[in-house]
Amino acid sequence: MENNYITRIQEKSLSAWLKRPRRKPMVIRGARQVGKSTLIRTFAKNSNLKLVEINLEDHRSTLRPVLETGHFEEALAALVRVAGVDFREDPGSHFLFLDEVQTIPACLQLLRYFYEQIPELAVVAAGSVLEFALNEKEFSMPVGRVEYLHVAPLTFKEFLDAKGLHSLKDVVEKASPWTKHSPTPAEHTRLLAALREFFLVGGLPESVFALREEGLGGATAIQRNIIASYRDDLQKYPATAHIRSIVRDVFDRSPIQIAKKAKYSALSPGHTSRDVRKALQLLLDAGVLLEATHSDGNGIPLGAESDPDVRKLFYLDVGLLCCASGLSARDISSPETTAFVNEGVLAEQFVAQELSACEPGLRKPLHYWLREGKSDNAEVDFLWAYGRNIVPLEVKAGASGRLRSLSEICRAKSFSYGIRFDTNLPSITSGRSSDVSYQLISLPLYLASEVDRIVGEYLQMQKSSFLKGESE
Repeated sequence: MENNYITRIQEKSLSAWLKRPRRKPMVIRGARQVGKSTLIRTFAKNSNLKLVEINLEDHRSTLRPVLETGHFEEALAALVRVAGVDFREDPGSHFLFLDEVQTIPACLQLLRYFYEQIPELAVVAAGSVLEFALNEKEFSMPVGRVEYLHVAPLTFKEFLDAKGLHSLKDVVEKASPWTKHSPTPAEHTRLLAALREFFLVGGLPESVFALREEGLGGATAIQRNIIASYRDDLQKYPATAHIRSIVRDVFDRSPIQIAKKAKYSALSPGHTSRDVRKALQLLLDAGVLLEATHSDGNGIPLGAESDPDVRKLFYLDVGLLCCASGLSARDISSPETTAFVNEGVLAEQFVAQELSACEPGLRKPLHYWLREGKSDNAEVDFLWAYGRNIVPLEVKAGASGRLRSLSEICRAKSFSYGIRFDTNLPSITSGRSSDVSYQLISLPLYLASEVDRIVGEYLQMQKSSFLKGESE
Protein backbone atom coordinates (compact mmCIF):
# COMPACT_ATOMS: atom_id res chain seq x y z
CA MET A 1 0.00 0.00 0.00
CA GLU A 2 2.69 2.45 -1.00
CA ASN A 3 1.74 6.09 -1.46
CA ASN A 4 -1.74 5.44 -0.15
CA TYR A 5 -2.76 3.45 -3.21
CA ILE A 6 -4.09 -0.06 -3.65
CA THR A 7 -3.78 -1.91 -6.92
CA ARG A 8 -7.30 -2.25 -8.32
CA ILE A 9 -8.68 -4.97 -10.58
CA GLN A 10 -10.13 -2.31 -12.91
CA GLU A 11 -6.64 -1.27 -13.99
CA LYS A 12 -6.50 -4.14 -16.49
CA SER A 13 -9.73 -2.93 -18.07
CA LEU A 14 -8.35 0.60 -18.29
CA SER A 15 -5.10 -0.65 -19.82
CA ALA A 16 -6.98 -2.57 -22.51
CA TRP A 17 -9.12 0.50 -23.17
CA LEU A 18 -6.12 2.80 -23.50
CA LYS A 19 -4.46 0.52 -26.07
CA ARG A 20 -7.46 0.42 -28.41
CA PRO A 21 -6.77 2.51 -31.53
CA ARG A 22 -10.30 3.97 -31.67
CA ARG A 23 -11.13 4.06 -27.99
CA LYS A 24 -14.25 5.82 -26.83
CA PRO A 25 -14.43 8.17 -23.85
CA MET A 26 -14.81 6.21 -20.63
CA VAL A 27 -17.51 6.92 -18.05
CA ILE A 28 -16.56 5.64 -14.60
CA ARG A 29 -19.50 4.59 -12.46
CA GLY A 30 -19.69 3.68 -8.79
CA ALA A 31 -20.73 5.00 -5.41
CA ARG A 32 -18.93 7.72 -3.51
CA GLN A 33 -15.70 6.74 -1.70
CA VAL A 34 -14.98 3.57 -3.71
CA GLY A 35 -11.76 5.07 -5.11
CA LYS A 36 -12.75 6.24 -8.60
CA SER A 37 -10.67 9.42 -8.63
CA THR A 38 -7.58 7.79 -7.13
CA LEU A 39 -7.83 4.98 -9.67
CA ILE A 40 -7.93 7.44 -12.56
CA ARG A 41 -5.10 9.64 -11.28
CA THR A 42 -2.79 6.73 -10.57
CA PHE A 43 -3.59 5.06 -13.88
CA ALA A 44 -2.74 8.23 -15.81
CA LYS A 45 0.55 8.53 -13.93
CA ASN A 46 1.48 4.87 -14.50
CA SER A 47 0.62 5.27 -18.20
CA ASN A 48 3.04 8.21 -18.52
CA LEU A 49 0.27 10.56 -19.58
CA LYS A 50 -0.10 14.19 -18.50
CA LEU A 51 -3.20 14.34 -16.34
CA VAL A 52 -5.57 17.25 -16.95
CA GLU A 53 -8.17 17.12 -14.18
CA ILE A 54 -11.19 19.42 -14.22
CA ASN A 55 -13.72 19.33 -11.41
CA LEU A 56 -16.90 20.61 -13.05
CA GLU A 57 -18.45 21.42 -9.68
CA ASP A 58 -15.63 23.89 -9.00
CA HIS A 59 -16.19 25.59 -12.38
CA ARG A 60 -19.95 25.24 -12.70
CA SER A 61 -20.72 28.94 -13.19
CA THR A 62 -18.01 29.31 -15.82
CA LEU A 63 -18.52 26.10 -17.79
CA ARG A 64 -22.21 25.39 -17.61
CA PRO A 65 -23.43 28.14 -20.00
CA VAL A 66 -20.83 27.11 -22.58
CA LEU A 67 -21.21 23.33 -22.31
CA GLU A 68 -24.99 23.52 -22.51
CA THR A 69 -24.86 25.22 -25.91
CA GLY A 70 -23.72 21.94 -27.41
CA HIS A 71 -21.02 23.61 -29.53
CA PHE A 72 -17.99 21.39 -29.17
CA GLU A 73 -15.29 23.85 -30.25
CA GLU A 74 -16.53 26.46 -27.78
CA ALA A 75 -16.81 23.86 -25.04
CA LEU A 76 -13.31 22.60 -25.79
CA ALA A 77 -11.86 26.11 -25.61
CA ALA A 78 -13.61 26.70 -22.27
CA LEU A 79 -12.20 23.46 -20.82
CA VAL A 80 -8.71 24.48 -21.97
CA ARG A 81 -9.09 27.87 -20.27
CA VAL A 82 -10.10 26.50 -16.86
CA ALA A 83 -7.48 23.73 -17.07
CA GLY A 84 -4.66 26.08 -17.96
CA VAL A 85 -3.30 23.40 -20.28
CA ASP A 86 -3.95 23.24 -24.02
CA PHE A 87 -4.28 19.48 -24.41
CA ARG A 88 -5.43 20.03 -28.02
CA GLU A 89 -1.83 20.64 -29.13
CA ASP A 90 -0.59 17.15 -28.25
CA PRO A 91 -3.69 15.08 -27.39
CA GLY A 92 -1.88 11.74 -27.49
CA SER A 93 0.25 12.62 -24.47
CA HIS A 94 -2.61 13.91 -22.29
CA PHE A 95 -5.29 12.29 -20.15
CA LEU A 96 -8.42 14.41 -19.62
CA PHE A 97 -10.32 13.65 -16.43
CA LEU A 98 -13.71 15.36 -16.07
CA ASP A 99 -14.84 14.90 -12.48
CA GLU A 100 -18.28 15.52 -10.92
CA VAL A 101 -19.84 15.51 -14.38
CA GLN A 102 -23.33 15.12 -12.94
CA THR A 103 -23.02 18.83 -12.07
CA ILE A 104 -23.28 19.65 -15.80
CA PRO A 105 -24.97 16.66 -17.49
CA ALA A 106 -24.62 18.32 -20.89
CA CYS A 107 -20.91 17.55 -20.67
CA LEU A 108 -21.71 13.85 -20.98
CA GLN A 109 -23.50 14.44 -24.26
CA LEU A 110 -20.43 16.25 -25.58
CA LEU A 111 -18.29 13.15 -25.05
CA ARG A 112 -19.28 11.83 -28.47
CA TYR A 113 -17.34 14.69 -30.12
CA PHE A 114 -14.14 13.72 -28.32
CA TYR A 115 -14.54 10.27 -29.86
CA GLU A 116 -15.30 11.65 -33.32
CA GLN A 117 -12.91 14.61 -33.47
CA ILE A 118 -10.04 13.96 -31.02
CA PRO A 119 -9.76 10.17 -30.77
CA GLU A 120 -6.10 10.40 -29.70
CA LEU A 121 -7.08 12.07 -26.42
CA ALA A 122 -7.82 9.71 -23.54
CA VAL A 123 -10.98 11.06 -21.87
CA VAL A 124 -12.56 9.80 -18.65
CA ALA A 125 -15.63 11.20 -16.89
CA ALA A 126 -16.80 10.38 -13.37
CA GLY A 127 -19.07 11.68 -10.63
CA SER A 128 -20.26 10.87 -7.12
CA VAL A 129 -23.99 10.75 -7.91
CA LEU A 130 -23.62 10.27 -11.64
CA GLU A 131 -26.38 7.65 -11.93
CA PHE A 132 -29.05 10.28 -11.35
CA ALA A 133 -27.90 12.25 -14.38
CA LEU A 134 -27.79 9.09 -16.49
CA ASN A 135 -31.36 8.20 -15.46
CA GLU A 136 -32.98 11.53 -16.31
CA LYS A 137 -35.72 11.03 -18.90
CA GLU A 138 -34.87 14.19 -20.83
CA PHE A 139 -31.21 13.22 -20.95
CA SER A 140 -29.76 10.79 -23.48
CA MET A 141 -26.24 9.46 -23.53
CA PRO A 142 -24.41 9.31 -26.88
CA VAL A 143 -25.09 5.63 -27.49
CA GLY A 144 -22.19 3.83 -29.14
CA ARG A 145 -19.83 6.75 -28.48
CA VAL A 146 -18.87 6.03 -24.85
CA GLU A 147 -17.81 3.08 -22.72
CA TYR A 148 -18.59 2.34 -19.06
CA LEU A 149 -16.51 0.99 -16.21
CA HIS A 150 -17.95 0.24 -12.79
CA VAL A 151 -15.79 0.60 -9.67
CA ALA A 152 -16.89 -1.24 -6.55
CA PRO A 153 -15.36 -1.38 -3.07
CA LEU A 154 -12.28 -3.57 -2.77
CA THR A 155 -12.93 -7.26 -3.19
CA PHE A 156 -11.52 -9.67 -0.64
CA LYS A 157 -8.66 -10.51 -3.02
CA GLU A 158 -7.80 -6.82 -3.38
CA PHE A 159 -7.92 -6.55 0.41
CA LEU A 160 -5.42 -9.42 0.70
CA ASP A 161 -3.15 -7.63 -1.76
CA ALA A 162 -3.46 -4.40 0.22
CA LYS A 163 -2.48 -6.26 3.39
CA GLY A 164 0.56 -7.76 1.67
CA LEU A 165 -0.94 -11.27 1.88
CA HIS A 166 -0.13 -12.08 -1.73
CA SER A 167 0.41 -15.79 -1.14
CA LEU A 168 -3.06 -16.09 0.37
CA LYS A 169 -4.52 -14.33 -2.66
CA ASP A 170 -2.80 -16.93 -4.85
CA VAL A 171 -4.43 -19.66 -2.77
CA VAL A 172 -7.87 -18.11 -3.34
CA GLU A 173 -7.29 -17.89 -7.10
CA LYS A 174 -6.32 -21.57 -7.40
CA ALA A 175 -8.29 -23.37 -4.68
CA SER A 176 -11.02 -25.88 -5.53
CA PRO A 177 -12.44 -29.11 -4.09
CA TRP A 178 -10.67 -31.31 -6.64
CA THR A 179 -7.11 -30.05 -7.05
CA LYS A 180 -3.85 -30.17 -5.16
CA HIS A 181 -4.17 -26.39 -4.78
CA SER A 182 -6.83 -26.65 -2.06
CA PRO A 183 -5.81 -24.67 1.03
CA THR A 184 -3.85 -26.37 3.75
CA PRO A 185 -5.48 -26.22 7.21
CA ALA A 186 -3.01 -23.50 8.17
CA GLU A 187 -3.81 -21.40 5.07
CA HIS A 188 -7.51 -21.96 5.66
CA THR A 189 -7.25 -20.62 9.21
CA ARG A 190 -5.29 -17.57 8.06
CA LEU A 191 -7.83 -16.85 5.32
CA LEU A 192 -10.75 -17.06 7.73
CA ALA A 193 -8.95 -14.70 10.10
CA ALA A 194 -8.38 -12.25 7.23
CA LEU A 195 -12.02 -12.61 6.25
CA ARG A 196 -13.17 -11.71 9.75
CA GLU A 197 -11.02 -8.58 9.55
CA PHE A 198 -12.50 -7.77 6.15
CA PHE A 199 -15.99 -8.03 7.62
CA LEU A 200 -15.04 -5.34 10.11
CA VAL A 201 -13.01 -3.05 7.85
CA GLY A 202 -14.73 -3.56 4.52
CA GLY A 203 -13.44 -2.58 1.12
CA LEU A 204 -13.60 1.21 0.99
CA PRO A 205 -9.99 2.30 0.36
CA GLU A 206 -9.86 4.99 3.04
CA SER A 207 -10.97 2.48 5.69
CA VAL A 208 -8.25 0.07 4.60
CA PHE A 209 -5.62 2.83 4.78
CA ALA A 210 -6.82 3.72 8.27
CA LEU A 211 -6.51 0.08 9.32
CA ARG A 212 -2.85 0.09 8.32
CA GLU A 213 -2.05 3.35 10.07
CA GLU A 214 -4.36 3.37 13.11
CA GLY A 215 -5.83 -0.12 13.49
CA LEU A 216 -9.49 -1.08 13.69
CA GLY A 217 -10.39 2.01 15.71
CA GLY A 218 -9.14 4.27 12.94
CA ALA A 219 -11.00 2.28 10.30
CA THR A 220 -14.24 2.55 12.29
CA ALA A 221 -13.84 6.33 12.60
CA ILE A 222 -13.46 6.60 8.82
CA GLN A 223 -16.53 4.42 8.30
CA ARG A 224 -18.61 6.71 10.52
CA ASN A 225 -17.49 9.70 8.45
CA ILE A 226 -18.35 7.93 5.19
CA ILE A 227 -21.82 7.02 6.44
CA ALA A 228 -22.30 10.66 7.46
CA SER A 229 -21.20 11.81 3.99
CA TYR A 230 -23.68 9.40 2.37
CA ARG A 231 -26.39 10.84 4.58
CA ASP A 232 -25.40 14.39 3.57
CA ASP A 233 -25.56 13.33 -0.08
CA LEU A 234 -29.23 12.49 0.31
CA GLN A 235 -29.96 16.20 -0.08
CA LYS A 236 -28.59 16.02 -3.64
CA TYR A 237 -30.99 13.28 -4.71
CA PRO A 238 -33.41 14.41 -7.45
CA ALA A 239 -36.67 14.16 -5.51
CA THR A 240 -39.22 16.22 -3.65
CA ALA A 241 -38.59 17.10 -0.01
CA HIS A 242 -41.19 14.50 0.97
CA ILE A 243 -39.44 11.69 -0.92
CA ARG A 244 -36.03 12.77 0.40
CA SER A 245 -37.35 12.47 3.95
CA ILE A 246 -38.38 8.90 3.15
CA VAL A 247 -34.95 8.27 1.62
CA ARG A 248 -33.38 9.26 4.95
CA ASP A 249 -35.74 6.91 6.75
CA VAL A 250 -34.94 4.00 4.42
CA PHE A 251 -31.21 4.68 4.67
CA ASP A 252 -31.30 4.71 8.47
CA ARG A 253 -33.45 1.57 8.72
CA SER A 254 -31.82 -0.48 5.98
CA PRO A 255 -29.13 -2.16 8.18
CA ILE A 256 -31.78 -4.20 10.02
CA GLN A 257 -33.38 -5.24 6.71
CA ILE A 258 -30.23 -6.64 5.09
CA ALA A 259 -30.56 -10.13 3.52
CA LYS A 260 -34.32 -10.15 4.15
CA LYS A 261 -37.22 -9.82 1.75
CA ALA A 262 -37.72 -6.06 1.61
CA LYS A 263 -40.91 -4.86 3.26
CA TYR A 264 -41.79 -1.27 2.52
CA SER A 265 -43.70 -0.95 5.78
CA ALA A 266 -40.53 -1.85 7.71
CA LEU A 267 -38.28 0.46 5.69
CA SER A 268 -40.39 3.55 6.30
CA PRO A 269 -43.46 3.00 8.47
CA GLY A 270 -46.42 5.24 7.82
CA HIS A 271 -45.65 5.95 4.16
CA THR A 272 -47.18 4.46 1.05
CA SER A 273 -45.48 1.58 -0.72
CA ARG A 274 -45.30 3.70 -3.85
CA ASP A 275 -43.32 6.46 -2.13
CA VAL A 276 -41.04 4.03 -0.29
CA ARG A 277 -40.35 2.25 -3.56
CA LYS A 278 -39.30 5.56 -5.14
CA ALA A 279 -37.03 6.37 -2.20
CA LEU A 280 -35.47 2.92 -2.21
CA GLN A 281 -34.77 3.13 -5.93
CA LEU A 282 -32.81 6.35 -5.40
CA LEU A 283 -30.52 4.60 -2.90
CA LEU A 284 -30.09 1.69 -5.31
CA ASP A 285 -29.27 4.08 -8.18
CA ALA A 286 -26.71 5.86 -5.99
CA GLY A 287 -25.05 2.51 -5.29
CA VAL A 288 -25.42 2.89 -1.53
CA LEU A 289 -27.56 -0.27 -1.46
CA LEU A 290 -27.49 -3.41 -3.59
CA GLU A 291 -30.41 -5.70 -4.32
CA ALA A 292 -31.07 -9.30 -5.24
CA THR A 293 -34.38 -9.79 -7.02
CA HIS A 294 -36.40 -12.99 -7.04
CA SER A 295 -36.22 -15.11 -10.19
CA ASP A 296 -38.17 -18.28 -10.92
CA GLY A 297 -34.92 -19.77 -12.21
CA ASN A 298 -36.44 -21.54 -15.20
CA GLY A 299 -33.97 -20.25 -17.74
CA ILE A 300 -31.41 -17.69 -18.88
CA PRO A 301 -31.32 -14.75 -18.46
CA LEU A 302 -32.39 -14.87 -14.84
CA GLY A 303 -33.59 -11.29 -15.05
CA ALA A 304 -36.28 -12.24 -17.58
CA GLU A 305 -38.25 -13.86 -14.77
CA SER A 306 -37.31 -11.46 -11.99
CA ASP A 307 -39.84 -9.64 -9.84
CA PRO A 308 -38.55 -6.21 -8.76
CA ASP A 309 -41.03 -6.09 -5.89
CA VAL A 310 -39.67 -9.32 -4.41
CA ARG A 311 -36.14 -8.45 -3.45
CA LYS A 312 -33.55 -8.60 -0.72
CA LEU A 313 -31.38 -5.65 0.17
CA PHE A 314 -27.65 -5.49 0.82
CA TYR A 315 -25.28 -2.70 1.76
CA LEU A 316 -22.62 -1.37 -0.56
CA ASP A 317 -19.93 -2.67 1.78
CA VAL A 318 -19.79 -5.19 4.61
CA GLY A 319 -17.58 -2.96 6.77
CA LEU A 320 -20.05 -0.09 6.49
CA LEU A 321 -22.83 -2.49 7.42
CA CYS A 322 -20.96 -3.50 10.57
CA CYS A 323 -20.43 0.15 11.47
CA ALA A 324 -24.02 1.15 10.74
CA SER A 325 -25.24 -1.81 12.80
CA GLY A 326 -23.00 -0.90 15.73
CA LEU A 327 -20.99 -4.13 15.47
CA SER A 328 -17.37 -4.21 16.61
CA ALA A 329 -14.60 -6.79 16.86
CA ARG A 330 -16.04 -8.18 20.09
CA ASP A 331 -19.36 -8.85 18.34
CA ILE A 332 -17.91 -10.99 15.55
CA SER A 333 -16.58 -14.28 16.82
CA SER A 334 -13.31 -15.87 15.84
CA PRO A 335 -13.22 -18.22 12.84
CA GLU A 336 -12.67 -21.19 15.14
CA THR A 337 -16.13 -20.81 16.68
CA THR A 338 -19.32 -22.07 15.06
CA ALA A 339 -21.02 -18.66 15.20
CA PHE A 340 -18.56 -16.99 12.84
CA VAL A 341 -20.83 -14.08 11.99
CA ASN A 342 -23.93 -12.37 13.28
CA GLU A 343 -26.87 -14.66 12.39
CA GLY A 344 -25.41 -15.26 8.95
CA VAL A 345 -26.32 -11.77 7.72
CA LEU A 346 -22.70 -10.63 7.30
CA ALA A 347 -21.82 -13.84 5.48
CA GLU A 348 -24.63 -13.31 2.99
CA GLN A 349 -23.73 -9.61 2.67
CA PHE A 350 -20.13 -10.56 1.90
CA VAL A 351 -21.11 -13.09 -0.76
CA ALA A 352 -23.51 -10.57 -2.34
CA GLN A 353 -20.86 -7.88 -2.81
CA GLU A 354 -18.26 -10.40 -4.01
CA LEU A 355 -20.66 -11.79 -6.62
CA SER A 356 -21.68 -8.28 -7.69
CA ALA A 357 -18.02 -7.36 -8.33
CA CYS A 358 -16.69 -10.68 -9.61
CA GLU A 359 -16.39 -9.43 -13.20
CA PRO A 360 -14.04 -6.41 -13.14
CA GLY A 361 -15.65 -3.25 -14.46
CA LEU A 362 -19.23 -4.49 -14.23
CA ARG A 363 -21.84 -4.55 -11.51
CA LYS A 364 -23.44 -7.94 -11.91
CA PRO A 365 -27.17 -8.16 -11.16
CA LEU A 366 -28.04 -10.46 -8.27
CA HIS A 367 -30.94 -12.89 -8.05
CA TYR A 368 -32.34 -15.32 -5.53
CA TRP A 369 -35.17 -17.86 -5.36
CA LEU A 370 -38.14 -17.57 -3.03
CA ARG A 371 -41.17 -19.78 -2.72
CA GLU A 372 -43.80 -18.63 -0.28
CA GLY A 373 -46.67 -20.80 0.89
CA LYS A 374 -48.54 -21.78 4.00
CA SER A 375 -46.45 -24.89 4.58
CA ASP A 376 -43.76 -25.12 1.92
CA ASN A 377 -41.69 -21.92 2.17
CA ALA A 378 -38.22 -22.18 0.67
CA GLU A 379 -35.50 -19.66 -0.09
CA VAL A 380 -32.17 -20.11 -1.85
CA ASP A 381 -29.81 -17.24 -1.10
CA PHE A 382 -28.62 -16.66 -4.67
CA LEU A 383 -29.13 -17.97 -8.19
CA TRP A 384 -26.09 -17.62 -10.42
CA ALA A 385 -25.83 -17.88 -14.18
CA TYR A 386 -22.80 -19.48 -15.79
CA GLY A 387 -23.29 -19.57 -19.54
CA ARG A 388 -26.62 -21.35 -19.94
CA ASN A 389 -26.31 -23.04 -16.56
CA ILE A 390 -28.20 -21.92 -13.46
CA VAL A 391 -26.40 -22.58 -10.18
CA PRO A 392 -28.15 -22.36 -6.79
CA LEU A 393 -25.94 -20.88 -4.05
CA GLU A 394 -26.54 -21.22 -0.31
CA VAL A 395 -24.64 -19.27 2.36
CA LYS A 396 -24.05 -20.61 5.87
CA ALA A 397 -22.39 -18.59 8.62
CA GLY A 398 -20.53 -21.44 10.30
CA ALA A 399 -19.35 -24.94 9.52
CA SER A 400 -22.78 -26.58 9.39
CA GLY A 401 -26.38 -25.86 8.48
CA ARG A 402 -29.44 -27.43 6.94
CA LEU A 403 -29.82 -27.47 3.17
CA ARG A 404 -33.56 -28.05 2.84
CA SER A 405 -34.09 -25.16 0.41
CA LEU A 406 -31.10 -26.12 -1.74
CA SER A 407 -32.40 -29.69 -1.93
CA GLU A 408 -35.87 -28.40 -2.77
CA ILE A 409 -34.77 -26.22 -5.69
CA CYS A 410 -32.61 -29.05 -7.07
CA ARG A 411 -35.69 -31.28 -6.96
CA ALA A 412 -38.09 -28.66 -8.38
CA LYS A 413 -35.77 -27.49 -11.19
CA SER A 414 -33.88 -30.74 -11.82
CA PHE A 415 -30.54 -29.12 -10.99
CA SER A 416 -27.77 -31.68 -10.75
CA TYR A 417 -25.49 -29.64 -8.50
CA GLY A 418 -25.45 -26.72 -6.13
CA ILE A 419 -22.92 -24.70 -4.10
CA ARG A 420 -22.79 -24.10 -0.36
CA PHE A 421 -20.57 -21.40 1.15
CA ASP A 422 -19.52 -21.98 4.75
CA THR A 423 -16.34 -22.08 6.85
CA ASN A 424 -15.23 -25.59 5.85
CA LEU A 425 -12.40 -26.52 3.52
CA PRO A 426 -13.44 -27.10 -0.13
CA SER A 427 -15.14 -30.45 -0.77
CA ILE A 428 -17.62 -32.15 -3.08
CA THR A 429 -20.16 -34.68 -1.84
CA SER A 430 -23.51 -36.11 -2.80
CA GLY A 431 -26.41 -34.14 -1.40
CA ARG A 432 -29.51 -36.16 -0.63
CA SER A 433 -32.93 -35.29 0.68
CA SER A 434 -35.98 -37.54 0.26
CA ASP A 435 -36.27 -38.19 -3.49
CA VAL A 436 -33.55 -35.82 -4.75
CA SER A 437 -29.85 -36.48 -5.29
CA TYR A 438 -27.36 -33.86 -6.44
CA GLN A 439 -23.70 -32.93 -6.23
CA LEU A 440 -22.96 -30.52 -3.38
CA ILE A 441 -19.91 -28.32 -3.95
CA SER A 442 -18.91 -26.92 -0.57
CA LEU A 443 -16.68 -23.85 -0.61
CA PRO A 444 -15.28 -21.62 2.14
CA LEU A 445 -16.79 -18.14 2.14
CA TYR A 446 -13.56 -16.57 0.95
CA LEU A 447 -13.97 -18.31 -2.43
CA ALA A 448 -17.17 -16.41 -3.30
CA SER A 449 -15.37 -14.49 -6.06
CA GLU A 450 -14.27 -17.76 -7.67
CA VAL A 451 -17.71 -19.13 -8.55
CA ASP A 452 -17.30 -18.84 -12.31
CA ARG A 453 -13.88 -20.51 -12.29
CA ILE A 454 -14.98 -23.36 -10.03
CA VAL A 455 -18.24 -24.01 -11.89
CA GLY A 456 -16.30 -24.00 -15.17
CA GLU A 457 -13.84 -26.56 -13.80
CA TYR A 458 -16.67 -28.74 -12.50
CA LEU A 459 -18.54 -28.72 -15.83
CA GLN A 460 -15.33 -29.52 -17.70
CA MET A 461 -14.72 -32.49 -15.40
CA GLN A 462 -18.29 -33.70 -15.96
CA LYS A 463 -17.84 -33.39 -19.72
CA SER A 464 -14.53 -35.25 -19.61
CA SER A 465 -16.08 -38.05 -17.52
CA PHE A 466 -19.01 -38.31 -19.93
CA LEU A 467 -16.76 -38.47 -23.00
CA LYS A 468 -14.53 -41.04 -21.32
CA GLY A 469 -17.57 -43.17 -20.48
CA GLU A 470 -18.79 -43.00 -24.07
CA SER A 471 -15.41 -44.03 -25.46
CA GLU A 472 -15.37 -47.06 -23.18
